Amino acid sequence: MMRISPPFAIRAALLAGLLTTGGLVAAADPTPAESQEAKLIAVLQSNAAPQDKAITCKRLAICGTEAAVPALAALLADEKLASWARIGLEAIPEPAADAALREAADKLQGKLQIGVINSIGKRRDQKAVAWLSQKLRDPDPALLSAAAAALGCIGGEQAAQALCPALAGASAATLPALCEASLRTADSFIAQGKHAQAAAICEQVRGMQTPRHIRMEAMRTLIVARQAAGIPLLIEQLKSDDAGMLAVALGLAHDLPGAALTNALTAEVIQLPPAKQVYVIEALGVRHDKSVVPTLLTLTKHSSADVSIAAIGALTKLGEVSVLPRLVEIAVAPDSEIAKAAQSAIVKFSSPDADATGIAMLASPEARVRVTATDIISRRATYRAMPAIAKVAREDADPAVRAGCLNALRELGSLADLSAVVEILVKNPSEAEAQSAEKALATICGRQTDRAACAGKLVAGLAVAQPARKCALLRLLRSVVDTQSLQAIRAAMSDSNPEVQDTATRLLCEWSTVEAAPDLLALANASPNPTFKLLALRGFIRVSGERDVPAAQRLAMCKAAAALVQRDEERKILLGVLGTAGDAESLSLAATHLGNAALKAEAGLANVAIAERLLKDRPDAVIPIIEQVLKTSPDEPLSARANAVLKEAKAKAPAGVSLFNGKDLSGWEGAPGWWTVEDGALTAQSTPQKPCQECNYLVWKGGQPADFELTCDFKLSAAANSGVQIRSETRPNWDTYGYQADMTGDGSLVGYVYHHKRGLIGARGEKVTIAADGNKAVQKIGDPAELLKSYRPDAWNNYRIICHGPDITLYVNGVLMCQITDNDASTAGKSGIIALQMHPGPPMKVQFKNLVLKELK
Repeated sequence: MMRISPPFAIRAALLAGLLTTGGLVAAADPTPAESQEAKLIAVLQSNAAPQDKAITCKRLAICGTEAAVPALAALLADEKLASWARIGLEAIPEPAADAALREAADKLQGKLQIGVINSIGKRRDQKAVAWLSQKLRDPDPALLSAAAAALGCIGGEQAAQALCPALAGASAATLPALCEASLRTADSFIAQGKHAQAAAICEQVRGMQTPRHIRMEAMRTLIVARQAAGIPLLIEQLKSDDAGMLAVALGLAHDLPGAALTNALTAEVIQLPPAKQVYVIEALGVRHDKSVVPTLLTLTKHSSADVSIAAIGALTKLGEVSVLPRLVEIAVAPDSEIAKAAQSAIVKFSSPDADATGIAMLASPEARVRVTATDIISRRATYRAMPAIAKVAREDADPAVRAGCLNALRELGSLADLSAVVEILVKNPSEAEAQSAEKALATICGRQTDRAACAGKLVAGLAVAQPARKCALLRLLRSVVDTQSLQAIRAAMSDSNPEVQDTATRLLCEWSTVEAAPDLLALANASPNPTFKLLALRGFIRVSGERDVPAAQRLAMCKAAAALVQRDEERKILLGVLGTAGDAESLSLAATHLGNAALKAEAGLANVAIAERLLKDRPDAVIPIIEQVLKTSPDEPLSARANAVLKEAKAKAPAGVSLFNGKDLSGWEGAPGWWTVEDGALTAQSTPQKPCQECNYLVWKGGQPADFELTCDFKLSAAANSGVQIRSETRPNWDTYGYQADMTGDGSLVGYVYHHKRGLIGARGEKVTIAADGNKAVQKIGDPAELLKSYRPDAWNNYRIICHGPDITLYVNGVLMCQITDNDASTAGKSGIIALQMHPGPPMKVQFKNLVLKELK
């Protein structure tokens, strides 16, 4: 291999480091190299800041040539920039850089001179050896030590000739540096094959009174230099009580090649005390010479635990197949510490023969051997042993062996092993082993991608299983989410055994996909068991929130659940599901819970979350509900989100049309003599002198809207009875037919929905759903008396009426009062007139103003 000269090596290291850290990219600069270098040299010769010149020196270390040497050399006398200049010069692979450093070394003094000497040493400048040799006689210890270190880096005959004489008269201050330099020179001789010269230097250093680390390095280098003749010296150090020399010998025992050293270590290890035996055994293990196997096998017998364990570890590293029987013998011995080491050795053994060893151990007549085999097979991940493991698990008479087999099956079993483990579960009379088999099956199934295949094998076991084992299989089927699993659980709900029925029903309630929704709803509706009824309802709500459930199906499921929910705990779960929706109907359904103080936080959060998604398409539907959220759930940070939604909704909501000009009856038509404008309000009044004998209406003539939001202010005398007709038809004698937002002065009918055919179809605090066949389902959404508190008698109040599709929603003073969903075509009007009612009865006065209509998409 070509040896790279020091400057090239320095430059390569700098380039790698700078490019890795992203600090410099001069090498990738598209500017031509000569031009780039010229710019950098100009920076050094300018009045640039020191930090700019410093980084420029590093860049020249990457791209500098002989042309940069003078500019860098000029900075060697600058205390702030000298070290940066040396970085540049050390990396330039030109003789001119060596010459510049030699010249500076002769001129500079103190630390600057020492720095240049260090750079000369890094560049291994042979031409500097004579000058450096002279400095070995300098009275300054620091300068002498730096010169010695540089000579050690340069190495060679001339350096050795200068260093060796200097050792004899060295002072205590300079001796360590001279010794270290001499040993570096010895290393260079070893690299050149000059072992005798290297050994002579080491002997000289060993004879000096030097620090411990130098004596250790001298010993290491001497043993290496002597080659085969150094082995006895190495063995001598193994016997030494000097921990440092022992460390040197052990390091070389690991690193030095050759059969001669291996043989010497093998012969000596038997004689050493146990503590040292352990260290040498470890070295023998990494030398990868299988000739040591007999000795290591001997050391596994009649030795201390530490020595035996070390020998076992070394044998493992060598990977000699012939030692496996001995390892098995140890692995099943009573001594647990050594036995565990042998077991681990077999587990780590590199040869596939160890797999066969583990399988063969299963056939042993001794139970403890078979138990050990199951552990080894499991830890080695011997998948091919699974058929044998399954057979032993079914047939072995020893419970510990069977337990070990089940553990191995749990760790390694595959789809092919499922039937065998199912058989173990179904036929095993031991509850403990049945539980282990169940755990093994759960783990195996959890690793499989073919859930249908897993389910099929589990279902097959149900036919022959006794009740307790059938329950275990059902639990497993619950975790293997597949159509077959669900079908099996459904069938088990009708099992003749009560325990199986109970288990299957509970598992159905825990099912995780919407496939079980019909079963859950049926159970929630009809189960005679209150607990199952509740669990099924919770399960039904939960699966309605699964990601793959279409929005329309989720809404239908939420409606069905809402009709069954009786406790706030389940309402909270339902609100959590509704909170993932983004449609107006879900918003209306969630809004029904805003009046429930126990659900204030959950209802507020759900409504805001839906409103945020609905903003784009139905800002009109968002506004009244978010206004109600702000009244019922004012806490931060929800109110901040709600206010942001409300602001955006109001900006996006369609502009409203005023239906009344505040002055006259323009745009309206009613029974003559009954309707007037009084104090800016549409007014009708009856008196004892002018009683109202039959209903009459004031009809807006501007159109017959279908989907819209209508707001109006109304004021009623105490005895008044009135209403706002919507989606209605005109009838003779100023009568109408259709829906009405009802109202009375005493508040009794405020917030009700009335229809001429059905009468009062939706009361305050109710959500009413009318099916296509006319059947009505009622759900409570608030307390009527509490809701009435928002109405102000004998004062102005506000009605907000929203008609959208089959839904009609009423708000009074911003509070949700009533919702109806009418799917009965015989009564449901899709569009129609808007009209105001004057009702027959005792003297009364009704007034309306600020009527604004917003048509919806």
